[in-house]
Parts: sequence; structure tokens; C-alpha cells
Amino acid sequence: MKTAQNHKNNVFLSYLIFLVAFFVLVFATMNFYEKVQVSRDSYETQENTRAKLEEELTQLNNLQSRLDAPWSEDVESLRPYLAEVSEKNLIDYFYGYADAENSDNDVIVLRNVTIWKEELNDIWFKERDIVLSVIFAGENTLFTFLNELTSKDAPYKFFISDFTYPMNEGNWNIQAEIPLVIYYK
Repeated sequence: MKTAQNHKNNVFLSYLIFLVAFFVLVFATMNFYEKVQVSRDSYETQENTRAKLEEELTQLNNLQSRLDAPWSEDVESLRPYLAEVSEKNLIDYFYGYADAENSDNDVIVLRNVTIWKEELNDIWFKERDIVLSVIFAGENTLFTFLNELTSKDAPYKFFISDFTYPMNEGNWNIQAEIPLVIYYK
């Protein structure tokens, strides 16, 4: 009987020692596992950041190689922004266009060209506001002129900030103020 009782006590004591050892092991190594998990998360975050930065660097290197080629499509698209912009050149451009169109019987009367002083904008481009006071023979002439100003192939890149004009019934002259913005380096 005593042997059975001792055996039960030994089994109980064995379970108790096992449980105490297990809890000691868990509590002693819990901090270690937490550090391992934090390290894994940090490593994964850094790997994701590194992959994004490598992709961005690849894109920048590709852009740099495209811009280094003197006649690439990217450089050609930047040329209008790199053109020399002076008041004289702009006035010559506007009046030259009006003269060329008037020779084709599309009447454009350029009444006034107001060019405001240049300012440096938030993206480090110089910017000028220009207001054209123009009389057009009709809507087709007006639209042709606006298309020329904003054309992809134009020597300057003009942007129309806000534009309205009086609607005419019939083929009457249209007098309009055209506000333009030009960006350049």
C-alpha cells in the first residue's frame, strides 16, 4: 500500500515539477521569443523599404539615361519649357501668328498684350501671366488660335487659366480676353 501511495506521490510530484519547469521555461523565454518576433518584423519592414527604394532608384536611373540622350523623346518634350522666354520673343510670337493667319483671310486683331513680371513658383519653374486682348472674325478662328497656343508642337507651352467669351449668333466678331500662363526655366 505504501508503495502505491509513494508511486502516486511520485507521479504527482513529477507532474508538479514538470508544470513548474514548463512555466519557468515559458516565462524565462517569453522575452526571447518577443525579441525574435520584433526582430523579424523589423527585418521585414526594412526589406520592404529596401525593395521600394531599389525600384525607385531603378526608375530614376532609367529617367537619367533617357535624359542623357540628347534627342530622346523625353528631352524633346522638355524643350518648350527650356526655351528662352523674353517679352520681345513672346510679343513677336503673338503678332507673327496673327500676321500669318491674317494672310489666310482669318482675321485676328491683336489689340493688347499684357505680360506680367515673372515669378518663381513652388516647383522652381519661372511663371508669367499673360493677357491677350484679341478680336476674332469668328469662332473657328478663335478655336484655331487657342489650339495653336496650347499645341504640343508649339514653341512655348501656354496654359489657359480661365477663359470665357460672349456667344454670338451669326458670324460676328468675337472680342475676348485670353488669360495665359507660361512656365519655363
